[in-house]
Amino acid sequence: MALRSFKTQRTTATDYIVGEEEETGLRELRRICTASPTAAIIDAGANVAQTERVTRLLKAAACKDIMLLEGGEKCKTPQELLNVLNFLLATGLPKHGYVLAIGGGAVLDVAATAASLMRRGTPLILIPTTLLAQIDAAIGGKNGINIDREKNLLGGFHHAEIVLCNPLLLKTLGQREIICGLAEAIKVLATSDASAFERHFGEPNGPIDLVALIWDCVSWKLNLLQDDPFETSSRRVLNYGHAFAHLLEEESVFALAHGEAVLLGMLIENEISRAVTSAQNLQLDNLQRVIGSYLTSTCHRYWIGFDRIQPKLSSVRQMRRGFLNLVCIQRPGETIIIDDVTDDILEAAWSRAELWVLRSPGRETALPIRIATSPNVQEVIVDQFEVNALAS
Repeated sequence: MALRSFKTQRTTATDYIVGEEEETGLRELRRICTASPTAAIIDAGANVAQTERVTRLLKAAACKDIMLLEGGEKCKTPQELLNVLNFLLATGLPKHGYVLAIGGGAVLDVAATAASLMRRGTPLILIPTTLLAQIDAAIGGKNGINIDREKNLLGGFHHAEIVLCNPLLLKTLGQREIICGLAEAIKVLATSDASAFERHFGEPNGPIDLVALIWDCVSWKLNLLQDDPFETSSRRVLNYGHAFAHLLEEESVFALAHGEAVLLGMLIENEISRAVTSAQNLQLDNLQRVIGSYLTSTCHRYWIGFDRIQPKLSSVRQMRRGFLNLVCIQRPGETIIIDDVTDDILEAAWSRAELWVLRSPGRETALPIRIATSPNVQEVIVDQFEVNALAS
């Protein structure tokens, strides 16, 4: 019997553009789309809220074939994926044509999944229009759709050629959508950079500079993904808050937005860290207070007790090679990965996390958001996971 080993190495090349200089993004679209046909998948809500900017983007991409898609988890279904694929087929989009996706994370997920399947991989451009998408969903090439109530069961990796993160697209977002993005920002910075975490979240109710925040999160997420762009490890620190977040979403039948579920998941994992690591109580308390300050009334309404979660844990472990894979924060910027804990420890941690939920009244006051360019960040391109700052 003959045996031949065949090994391949996949490479990725994505330009991430962060900043308010709209002409830069328009120029990039003209450069790559002029000679190639482009079909657009657009979040219907973003199309209404940002009509003028969306129109300029479509014009720059010379795009005439357009499909509107209702955003949110309800669009991440096999039927909607099939609808998008049928639309792309109807346009006659060739293999060298571009799929241009404009919208929130759910719409980007469906469009990217379709692009990965279309002709075994069609070039992709992502223009995220929510804070969560600019910080997380559009960064790193991961995509997926839901099957029944199971989150992201079908999907894979399809890295875009360009991701344009324009904070001006966020001006029409509601407070809940901003909070969902801040949840992912806490996740990234708490696991990677203590100074950046303090800079953005150290002052209670302090103003948040979205340009600087997006830049810091994109930079650190790409740093974390640089050695593993296809996330072959199941123990990545970017899973912080996600050990139970998807389960909480599913149990709420997606009434909990993803960012809200991540906030709750981080509260739980922090209490596990308190129980099984040498984390300092004071630093964990400060982190819990930051997270608690962003809990919404929906977080309160759909918080569930451990007795309801416990029967689901065996299937969760089964899907993760027998372990929960918990990300435990020692202090911002320092993490320990714990394979698993006993259900007794988890139940006690869950109860302590519930106290933090109960202490939080649910955010009612408006968030002090500032969409302004930081002095050191004018226009930024992250090329092939290498950071290069360009003068505007």
